[in-house]
Amino acid sequence: MLDLPHVEAFFTYFTPMAEKPVIYTYKRPSGIPLSNWKFETHKVPIHNIRAVSQDISLDREGFRFVVQHSNVRDFYDHDIPWISTDDIGDQAANYLLDDA
Repeated sequence: MLDLPHVEAFFTYFTPMAEKPVIYTYKRPSGIPLSNWKFETHKVPIHNIRAVSQDISLDREGFRFVVQHSNVRDFYDHDIPWISTDDIGDQAANYLLDDA
């Protein structure tokens, strides 16, 4: 890869398993663990690809670079009604469902 600016972060991935991953979302049988999931954490570089964005191909890299503009000017302004650190998930889901 080109010498692009990057940061490093830890990503957690499922570990390959012979059996099917299971998680109980209801009362499980006695002695059965909540899930059989196994994870591995890897430190990976996250590159700033803006300088080469025109060369990114969905077929080659497996993702597409898209510029998305927002009407929000200050993401740290907690007075904006729909931004809440407590219930942003619920509010975003309700917003999306209202348009469905």
